[in-house]
Amino acid sequence: MFEVKNMTFSYDRKRQILENVSFSVDEGEILSIIGPNGTGKTTLLNCVVGGLKASSGEVLLNGKNLSKLSCKERSYEIGYVPQLIKHDLNIKVIDYLLLGRTPYMRFTYSKEDMELVERVMKEVGIAEYSMRSIWHLSGGERQKVSVARALVQEPKVLLLDEPTSALDIRNQIDLLKLLQGICQTRKLSVVMTIHDLGLSLMFSDRAVMLRDSHVAYEGRADEVIRPESIREVYGVNVDVVDKKYIHLIG
Repeated sequence: MFEVKNMTFSYDRKRQILENVSFSVDEGEILSIIGPNGTGKTTLLNCVVGGLKASSGEVLLNGKNLSKLSCKERSYEIGYVPQLIKHDLNIKVIDYLLLGRTPYMRFTYSKEDMELVERVMKEVGIAEYSMRSIWHLSGGERQKVSVARALVQEPKVLLLDEPTSALDIRNQIDLLKLLQGICQTRKLSVVMTIHDLGLSLMFSDRAVMLRDSHVAYEGRADEVIRPESIREVYGVNVDVVDKKYIHLIG
C-alpha cells in the first residue's frame, strides 16, 4: 500500500498550500487527486516525489518511509510524469527513455537497460517512433513517451500531473486506458491529478477531493465524486449518470 500521511506545505507563513493531507492507494489501483484550481494538487505531487520539502508529513510504501530518502533513492520507488515534455527538446525517443535508467547506471547504459527500454516501448505502443525526435511528436505521443520514461525506472508507484491536460478527448481516453492496463498488469499504485471529473470517475478506483488546502473527501471514486460533493467544493450543480458520467445542470 502507498500512503501519504499528514502532508503540510507552505511557501511562506501567510498561506498554507497543503494542510494535513492524507490518502492511501493499493497496488493495482488508480487514485485521482481532484479539486478546483489553486488547491495544491501539483504541489502535493512535488512534495511526494521530493521536488519540494514538506514542513511535515510522511510518504510510506508498504510501511517503508520514503520521506527520509534522497531524491535519487526515492526514484527507485516512484516514477513521476510531469504535465508536459518541453516542446523544444530535440532528443530521440529511445535516448530520452534511457535517461530514465540514470539512477541505475554507473558510467553508461547496459545491454539490460536497452532491453528493458525496448520492452517498455512495446508495452506503451511507441516502438515505431523510437528513433524520432520528441520535438516532432504530437501531444498524445509525447505523453506516452513520458509515461514510458517513468516506467523504465521500474517504480512501484507512478505519479502523473494532469496527464490529459493538453490532449483531445480521443487521446485522453486512449492514454487513460493505457494507464489502467499498465496499472493492473504491473500491480502499480497510480496517483494522478486531473481536472476532468468525468474521466476521473470512469478510470479511477479511488479519489481525493481537495478544497482550501485540505482533503474535503477521500475514498472510492464513486463515493467521492457525487453531485453533493461537487456542488459543495466546486459550486456547480451536476448529475452523475450510471456512476460514470457527469452532466452539468443549468
